[in-house]
Amino acid sequence: MVGNDIVDLTITSPINWQRNGFLQKVFTPTEQHYILNSEKPFQLVWLLWSMKESAYKMYMQQGGKRMFAPQKFECFLEKADKGMVFVEHLIYQTKSKFTKKYIHTIAYKTQFEGITKLISFTDTSEKNQSKQTHMLLKEEIAKHKKIKLDSLTILKNKRDIPQLYYNNKRLKIPFSISHHGTYGAIVFCQI
Repeated sequence: MVGNDIVDLTITSPINWQRNGFLQKVFTPTEQHYILNSEKPFQLVWLLWSMKESAYKMYMQQGGKRMFAPQKFECFLEKADKGMVFVEHLIYQTKSKFTKKYIHTIAYKTQFEGITKLISFTDTSEKNQSKQTHMLLKEEIAKHKKIKLDSLTILKNKRDIPQLYYNNKRLKIPFSISHHGTYGAIVFCQI
């Protein structure tokens, strides 16, 4: 399984993360300490958020219950671009990529060996971004697996988790889709 999250930093810059109560609502005391003692607190806020979101996607794939409880996902940084997220009895590894425009994080159990593709959008409607990221995933899977693109579909299960089908048969390829602002990302495991 794999999870991913992308944060468009140009959209997050107007969000006042320093307003009263924001850090306490979203981050654990340890994470707040990281942020308040960082040379780049703005970047760290969104890195930790991205780590939580990518881990949440894996948690949901593993049967976790749907919730908005960001403090239950506690992040620890090993390096600037590597960390761990703890939730309940689970531990997820993360690796992140930073640019001036976005932060992209991938969550995985022990090691990630797979394909990562990013996309830049001109249309910011969520529906079109979802269509474009789904198409990118299907194109990359079709190319990687050498199968017909038009026979691939993505459908959500009863828990609202997207799953991939080829000729109406579920493919057990772990993947994750994310989009925010003007960026999208897909990741899938090589099986």
